[in-house]
Parts: sequence; C-alpha cells; structure tokens
Amino acid sequence: MKAQVPRTYDKEGYKLRAGCLCYKDASKKEILLVSSSSNDSLWVVPAGGIDPGENPIQAAIREAYEEAGVIGVVGDCVGVFQHDKVVKTRTYIYTMILQSFTHMKEKRKRAWFNVKDVSSKLMHPIQNSYITRDLMRLKEDTNAVVPVSKQSR
Repeated sequence: MKAQVPRTYDKEGYKLRAGCLCYKDASKKEILLVSSSSNDSLWVVPAGGIDPGENPIQAAIREAYEEAGVIGVVGDCVGVFQHDKVVKTRTYIYTMILQSFTHMKEKRKRAWFNVKDVSSKLMHPIQNSYITRDLMRLKEDTNAVVPVSKQSR
C-alpha cells in the first residue's frame, strides 16, 4: 500500500496533479500507458498529485518514473486540465520522449499503444483530451486551463 503523502491545492481548492505523455520517439506515433493501480486491465497516463515543495514539472517527471519506470526528455506543457468532479483537480500535462526504462517503483504493467487507437484503451476519458490536445495544438497558450466538458468525463 502506498504511503499517504500530503498533496497540494490551489487557492480555489483544486487538487494539483501532474503527468507525462510518454512517447516512444519524436514522431509521437506511440504512447506508453500503465495499468491502473486499482485494476491492471485498465490503462492510464502516468500522473498523480504534486507533493509539497514540488513544481508541476518535477511532479510529472517523478510520476513518470514511479508509475512507468521511464526516464526521458521533458518537452512542452500541453496544458492544465481542469476536472470538476467530486474531487476537483487541475492536472499539468507535459510531453516526454523516452530515453530509457528503469525498474518500476510501482507494481504495474506498461505497454505501447498507437496514438490513433489509444482512446478506447484509456480508463479515464479525460486523458484522451490530453493526447488530442498535444497532437492537434497549434501555437497557442500552453498554460491555459482547459475545462473538461461533461462528454469527456
């Protein structure tokens, strides 16, 4: 069982999270997903809470390492995704190009998926919006908060 770590919240009460879209290479044709901690037949983007004292990029790198055993080059911030469900969250998502795999700190499976086919594999539909935005974004403000529509939940 994971130790409970205090998490950070913004001034509006949103739990702050961060994660990485871990791509095999710069072509962004394949993305790495990890099995859910609650159900190893469901797939998720490596992400989690920002620890006290961390900034979003540090948390994203840590989550990719802990959940997927990935070391890579972090790129742009894709956006900050807001989810207004029972636990209100704002998740900072970054791109990462894989450099190497290490031993995974958490007991999870990891697998490569073609980005064109990934939407049906994701446990959380909101995570599909992370990938869609990264692949379709133009020169826009990458730090904008992206509200999630009810259809994406």
